[in-house]
Amino acid sequence: EKERDRDGLVKLVAQLRRELDRLRAEDSAQSLRSDQSQYQFYTDEEYNELQDELQKMAGELRAADDQKKSSHKQRKQEKAQFERMRVELARRIEEYACLLAVHNKLENSIANLEDQCMHKGLESEQH
Repeated sequence: EKERDRDGLVKLVAQLRRELDRLRAEDSAQSLRSDQSQYQFYTDEEYNELQDELQKMAGELRAADDQKKSSHKQRKQEKAQFERMRVELARRIEEYACLLAVHNKLENSIANLEDQCMHKGLESEQH
């Protein structure tokens, strides 16, 4: 009978060990699954939504880049237009300065002629 009890205990211990190994393996598989769940797995629909969002963001980035290029080009055009206006203004100022010089010479000549006429007039009155 002791032999039978001992055999039963041995079988029970072996069964408990098998159960313990199975539980350990299950726990290990469970922890592996929980490790994987730390990395988010996406469904096709979620993946497509993320892809659409990414494409939308890329589009916005391209639009911002295009706008930057466009405003740079616009600034360049404005600078060129300003330079043309500056050159034209400088030309007009020079032209005005020449006209002013001619005007002053004419005024001086007229004043000289008037003086000469008055002087000759005075001379003819004295004779």
